[in-house]
Amino acid sequence: MWRRYWHKLTINRKFTLFFGLLLMLVILVALTGFFALMTVQRQTEATIVTSMEFQRLVLEMDGHLQRGRASEKDFFRQWSVLGYAIAENKYLSVYQSEIETVNDINTHLQSLVLDPSISPGLQVSHLKLAEYERWVGLYRARVDSAVETAAKLDGGGSSILQQLEQEMLILQLLFKDTDSLELAQLLLSSKLAIQQFQLDHQPEHIQQVFKLTHQLQSGINLTTYLNSDQRIQRIQAEHLLTSYESNARELLGLDLALQKKIDSFDQFPPLLDVIADQLTTLATRQVSQARQDITLTRYFASALLGGAVLVAVIFVVGIAVILNQSITHKIVKLTDVAMSFRQGNLSARAVVDSEDELGQLALSLNALATRIRFLVGHLEQQVDTAEARMAQAIDTISEGLVLYDAADRLVLCNRQYLDMQAPISDLLSPGTTLETILQSMVARQAYLETTLSPEAWLQEQLAQYRAPHGLFEQQLASGRWVQVSVSQTQDGGRCALWTDITARKQSETELRQLFASEQRQRHMAESLQQVAVVLGTSLDLNTVLTMILEQLRRVIEYDSAGIMLQQQDRLLVVGGVGFPTEIIGLAISLDTVTPSTRVFHQRQPIIISNVQLEPGWVQTDHMAHLRGWLGIPLLAGDAPIGVLTIDSTKVGAYHPHDAQVGQAFAHQAAIAIQNARLFEELQLAKEQADAANEAKGAFLANVSHELRTPLTSVLGFAKIIKKRLEERIFPQLPESDTKTQRVKQQVSDNLTIIITEGERLTHLINDVLDLAKIEAGHLENTFELLAINQVIEQSVAATASLFAKHQLIKKIEPDLPLVRGDHAHLVQVVINLLSNAVKFTPQGQVICQVKYHQPHIMVSVIDTGIGLAPADQKTIFEKFKQVGNTLTDKPQGTGLGLTICKQIIEQHGGKIWVESELGQGSNFSFTLPIFEALPLS
Repeated sequence: MWRRYWHKLTINRKFTLFFGLLLMLVILVALTGFFALMTVQRQTEATIVTSMEFQRLVLEMDGHLQRGRASEKDFFRQWSVLGYAIAENKYLSVYQSEIETVNDINTHLQSLVLDPSISPGLQVSHLKLAEYERWVGLYRARVDSAVETAAKLDGGGSSILQQLEQEMLILQLLFKDTDSLELAQLLLSSKLAIQQFQLDHQPEHIQQVFKLTHQLQSGINLTTYLNSDQRIQRIQAEHLLTSYESNARELLGLDLALQKKIDSFDQFPPLLDVIADQLTTLATRQVSQARQDITLTRYFASALLGGAVLVAVIFVVGIAVILNQSITHKIVKLTDVAMSFRQGNLSARAVVDSEDELGQLALSLNALATRIRFLVGHLEQQVDTAEARMAQAIDTISEGLVLYDAADRLVLCNRQYLDMQAPISDLLSPGTTLETILQSMVARQAYLETTLSPEAWLQEQLAQYRAPHGLFEQQLASGRWVQVSVSQTQDGGRCALWTDITARKQSETELRQLFASEQRQRHMAESLQQVAVVLGTSLDLNTVLTMILEQLRRVIEYDSAGIMLQQQDRLLVVGGVGFPTEIIGLAISLDTVTPSTRVFHQRQPIIISNVQLEPGWVQTDHMAHLRGWLGIPLLAGDAPIGVLTIDSTKVGAYHPHDAQVGQAFAHQAAIAIQNARLFEELQLAKEQADAANEAKGAFLANVSHELRTPLTSVLGFAKIIKKRLEERIFPQLPESDTKTQRVKQQVSDNLTIIITEGERLTHLINDVLDLAKIEAGHLENTFELLAINQVIEQSVAATASLFAKHQLIKKIEPDLPLVRGDHAHLVQVVINLLSNAVKFTPQGQVICQVKYHQPHIMVSVIDTGIGLAPADQKTIFEKFKQVGNTLTDKPQGTGLGLTICKQIIEQHGGKIWVESELGQGSNFSFTLPIFEALPLS
């Protein structure tokens, strides 16, 4: 309904209606905003005034509290210096006045915030003000308590300090006539200590007073100037000192109590400061909130006015839009439709929404467009059919097809060509020039980089298209290979056919790589075989290393190669191929950062494309032409021992597969180095061992000669002396003389000990010499056919004196075969085993048993003694090993007896062993091959 009425209105009436409504709206909004702003502003200003008054009072209250706090601190800081009375008048009265003022202001604030007209934000501060008042009361009570304690200390009259001064004055009067400087000095020191305590309140001064009081007491007791008439003064002085010490102790206690009280109320001011800050913050927040309210009100009024203006603008815009749609927009649309017709868009239509002249014009244009479109549509249908057939034909081609006109502009291309040029497919639209397409390929890296620069590649491609002379191949960035065939059309254009040859190229590459890999593996296998042969036939380090480097050249091309070995804290060049001999011996510190030291520390191969650009490269004259470099660590297990370096004059000469091949040769080089070093160490150890054996043999020969000669004389003379004494001297001594008989017995016993120990020492020397001869291979055995029972009988007869307290049982099988051996040495073995059995069998029996076990004779010496622990059984045949605790048991030999027995038995082709349990006895057995079982040699 209203739209119909609107279309009937004239333009003038439409303008009048809209502008009248706009004016009424602006006036209404302005009046409403003005009255609202005035009301809110009056309320907010009242809140600001109240909040600022509240904030001022809080700050004033906090200021009075701070001044009172300062006066209180000054009082407790100065009362001991100025005196209690002066400090009280000067500071304490100020403190009390300020605290009273604080309470008055707090009371006023509480009455202020309880006013119903005040803002709700300030009303909540009532609790904070009450808490503030409570903390002020606690603070004041604690301060008053501390003031009372200070009054006791120095409040005049009967205060502790006054009593101490009076007692000190009386003591000084009592001792004013004394001639003792020490007492006078003690009194003065005590008085000064009290005064010093009064100044700094340090407990050590009171402790000094106690010490001085005891010294005064001792000094009074020792003073000799008092006569009998002055005893009353002495007693009075002692009472005064006792009272003085008691008052000093009370002074110390009151001072400590005062300090504790001061410390106890020091915590209240910070709490009051926090509450004051909270109250100030609350008032500030109220002021800020009020100001924000004013600002918001102003914003609201401004927004209201702005809204009115905006509505007016919207109304104006609406009027303009309506008028534009009613007249101007229709004319513009009719003009656009006419322009579309001129540009060939015959489907455009004018909108007919009125019955005026513009509506009639729109109907005429639409009828004309319908007629023209019918005629043009028939022609376009025929053209589209022809183009579709041609596009289908081109897309069916398996190769990529692209056509350029005479001006090198793209005419068309098929789907296969778009797939091959995927990175720039968005640019392949008709009209794009060939040069633009090639430049896009360079910019988007759509082709594989070659040795040519981008500009040179671009010019080469343009030349191949503009002057076609056959086929050419090209690799794209995607990895695909294409073969391009360019031909010229009759109108001067160019047609290019792109054929995908990726599969063929991959086959060719795989064949080349396979051939190269087989060649490299064959050369590497042959080279490693040659290296292994050298390692097995030579231990000369230089020969082996040179061979490894020469074989390495068969699989890795290089101009020079070298081997560096670690010597202490540096790398030393020990061999190489392709550089001057003066390089041998060149050393590089392991603390420096060079490619070689990096390889050594990292234990991984390092490849450098151009060493001349590498920081830390050690440059020499022969290395000036080097570029490519490969370093490989030499590892012995996981530990680095050196570096293998390979050099080339070409930049980028080496690749990771070269490093893998080089590691195999580095492993062989490390083995060669380790073998050579081990060989040198073994040679050195052998030389040292031979020298030690020769020195030991010479030493033992000299020692045996030097020991045996005097020992033989000592034993001979000792036996002669004993025999002469027993035959000539002892019978002449009177038997009735007990003392003489005792001396005779001692001399006889001592001579027996000398002979016994001398013979034992002779046996020890013989054992050491026998072992030395065995180890040096100089022990001579006289092998002969003998019966083992004769060896046993002679051994038993030689040890018969040892079995006076033990039972010896012989178990010898009859008809035992003969053995081939040295009679004396075998007797030595059996005697040693029997002696050990008796030695380690405190009570019981010893069994000597001989059995025949084809092809051996087995001799066993079995005892029921203390036995051997498992740990001792493993080491019993070692040199100098003795069973038992050598710290508590006196050794009975050198620990070489069983070692010698083992050597003798093994030289006879047998073996010796022990079977034992601790506390159950031991069984020492040895075997000897029978004569028939001995080899012909």
